[in-house]
Amino acid sequence: MKVTRITICGIDLHIHKGGVPTCTSDRILGHEVVGILEETGADVIS
Repeated sequence: MKVTRITICGIDLHIHKGGVPTCTSDRILGHEVVGILEETGADVIS
């Protein structure tokens, strides 16, 4: 998948503000992803 957009959600903002002590500041935020499926495996039928 070729990623074209990525964004953050509410939990990412909470982490960024220090609201989740188990998450360190070097964590990469953003898990809402949009993209273009460029290729599929041979067994994909749909």
